[in-house]
Amino acid sequence: MTPDLQRLLKSENLCYITTYDAIGKPRTVEIWFVCEQGKLYISTGAQSVKVKKLRVTPRARVAIGGWKGPVVEGPARLADDATVRRMVPVLSQKYNDYWGSVDTFTRRNLGSRPSRILIEVTPGTQFPST
Repeated sequence: MTPDLQRLLKSENLCYITTYDAIGKPRTVEIWFVCEQGKLYISTGAQSVKVKKLRVTPRARVAIGGWKGPVVEGPARLADDATVRRMVPVLSQKYNDYWGSVDTFTRRNLGSRPSRILIEVTPGTQFPST
């Protein structure tokens, strides 16, 4: 990632994540995110369309800051419990404790039946702003 993109990832609050179904049909939504150690983390409802699509096609395209912002693309996965524990404080700090206390969030969202899922996108390709 370029230094300009790294600065943008730290300063922006919104991204546009595109996920794909089994035949490659895209769906894009605006959502909050954080960037940590070169990866993007996005919290979403466990039953969301994004999660269902990622279970079928584990890749995502993410535009940063706006539809025409720089775009990164790469493999995406549903984060494991250890990653959730590590990333919830980062999300909570960026978004002013929107999800409540870190303990409450992790207690409700770890294990086999979470209400929210954390998506981890590992950018492999970067495209310039359009």
